[in-house]
Amino acid sequence: MRTFLLATTVLMLGSGAAPAQTVITPGSGPLTDSAGNVWLITADGSIQENGQWTPGGGGTAALTIVSGTVYGLDSGGKGWFVLAGNGNGQYWTSSAAPPGVAASVPAAAATPATCAAIPGGAASGGFTTANGRIIAPDGSVYIAKGINLYDQAIGSASQVLADFPGLNFIRLAAYSYSDTASYLSGFISQMSAAHVVVEIEHHIGAGGGVPALTGSDLSAENNWFAGLASAFKGNPYVWFGTINEPASGGGLAAEQTSNYQAIRGTGNTSIIMLSEPIDAGTAGMTNVVIDQHFYGWTSGYSTDQATVTANLMQTIKQDQQATGGLPVIIGETGPSTNGTTPDPNGQQVLTADMSSGYGAAFWNWNSEAPQDNLTQNGQMTSYGQTVAGWIALIANAPASIWATNCGATASVTTTAASPAAATAAPGASTEAAAAVPAPEAPSQPPGAAALLAAGAAQIAHGAALVAAQGRNGQ
Repeated sequence: MRTFLLATTVLMLGSGAAPAQTVITPGSGPLTDSAGNVWLITADGSIQENGQWTPGGGGTAALTIVSGTVYGLDSGGKGWFVLAGNGNGQYWTSSAAPPGVAASVPAAAATPATCAAIPGGAASGGFTTANGRIIAPDGSVYIAKGINLYDQAIGSASQVLADFPGLNFIRLAAYSYSDTASYLSGFISQMSAAHVVVEIEHHIGAGGGVPALTGSDLSAENNWFAGLASAFKGNPYVWFGTINEPASGGGLAAEQTSNYQAIRGTGNTSIIMLSEPIDAGTAGMTNVVIDQHFYGWTSGYSTDQATVTANLMQTIKQDQQATGGLPVIIGETGPSTNGTTPDPNGQQVLTADMSSGYGAAFWNWNSEAPQDNLTQNGQMTSYGQTVAGWIALIANAPASIWATNCGATASVTTTAASPAAATAAPGASTEAAAAVPAPEAPSQPPGAAALLAAGAAQIAHGAALVAAQGRNGQ
């Protein structure tokens, strides 16, 4: 549980919603409030309200409703939190134990340890999706720590890995059908050996609003996808992405569904990322992920951090509700909407991205635009340094906190008399952690919130560097 802005979750549910002694734990059954909303904690510790994932509700050991207030117990040992709110939305905040609740509540059962080393590029297992999470071949929870890369830059694989230690995701912008398997194979092999996912996404057009392809154009696109899917079948580190920032309607549903079928028709079961807006019916699809884009314009260029964070999370929640709770990666984001001028809220956008818990890929390595270059003339920009610092922070965290579900989960004990204070990871600034909301998404394992609190210090430090840096519509 982490402090996190929520735009739609009901805060005050009416007095007497449930007796104080009614406490549910993961998998123990639902709890209904006085307004008829049904709350539960899934077996892996994520809160659902009326069957929808509750942002910020991951890593939960217990939940109760007392006098109209929703209480959640963090399974990572940080104690109780309650839903609170302000003019910009609602969020979880630390609290004393609920009145009348037993001093000790059992934590969620630990996920069985599956910590074997991740195999090489041709891993026997693959990435899968379950309960709003992406699961890596070794059974760990996968959070993307990535960047975007132009297809013509694939000869720089070694430099990219050197610039971003801990990198595990690249969104590769493929502008041409000449980006065949033979052209990409060397780059793919090097990245797969480093356990870096490469999402090959169809990146025609610029500025978004690309009309859906139909007829012979759609056939050409599907043939390209099928060729790549056939060539890289069996390599779980190669993913696929539908056309970049498409226009809604106008045949988009047919195109996205057709792309999915073309890839799956080869027997390839790797992750497919659907670029929003998503018009395809996803009910029968497997291993699909939302490719969410986020720039300053979506929040009206607001420079209020709470507003920007709430805008990002509300956008994600809407897309998840429309797709039945698919996992999300913020696949394209950065501090400039147009690439030439910095957004006034570029700093706030990066902070929202980095503290969202959904994983992100930042635009772009050697982007050729002045305000969204992660590198320029062979040197890291201040924006690039901030992104690299975030990736390194997450990558260097203890595996039990971020990268895996391994290890036992200790029992959680609280007392009603002692307010529960959130615990920051070593080296975190208390002021920075308090100033930057660090939401924990349902896709995170227990304990990730502590890491995000530590990350707030890194993000705050990089904020000054980002101010003059800066693109949507790439």
